Amino acid sequence: MLADVSGWTTGYPLKADLPRISRAGIARVAALALLWGSGFLWIKLALRGFNAVQIVFARLLLGFLILTPIALARGLRFPRQGRLWGHLFVAALVANAVPYLWFGIAEETIGSNVAGALNATTPLWTPLLAFLVGVDRTVTMKKAAGFALGFLGVVVPRPTPLPRPPRHAPRQDPLPTTPHQPATA
Repeated sequence: MLADVSGWTTGYPLKADLPRISRAGIARVAALALLWGSGFLWIKLALRGFNAVQIVFARLLLGFLILTPIALARGLRFPRQGRLWGHLFVAALVANAVPYLWFGIAEETIGSNVAGALNATTPLWTPLLAFLVGVDRTVTMKKAAGFALGFLGVVVPRPTPLPRPPRHAPRQDPLPTTPHQPATA
C-alpha cells in the first residue's frame, strides 16, 4: 500500500512514480497487437488451401521450430520425467490444439473479424463461469466496472456491416467467363 501526500492509503503508485512509456515500447505493443489480432485473418487465408487440422499442425510445428532453438540457446533443456510430458501434452491440447482447431473450423463459415471478436470475449466468460460454479460469488464495484468495460471493448469497436444487395438483384460473378477467356484465380 502506498500513501499519497494527504496520508490516505491508495494502493496505487503516485502518478510521478509510474514509468514513462518509450516510443520503442509503444511500437512493440503495436507490433504485438498487429501480430496477435491478425492471426484470425491468417487462419482465414490459410483455409483457402488447407483444412483446419493442417493449419493447427502447421501452427504448432512453426511454434516448436521457432521456440526450441531459443530455449536451447538460453540453456533450457527438455524435461525427462514422463509424467511432466503428460501434463504438458494435456496443457498443449487444451490451451493450443483444440482452440486452434475450433477457430479453423469456425472460420470456414464465419468471418475472421467475427472470430476475433468472439475470442475477445474470453476474459468476460471467466468471471461469469466463476460465479455460476460458485468459485467466486462476490460482485464488487471494481469487478462490475471491469466487466462492463471489457464488454464495451468488445461491442463498441464492432464495424458496421456492408449493405447487402437487394434480394431481387442478380449476383454478379467477380470473375466472369467467356468461351474465349477462362477465369483464373
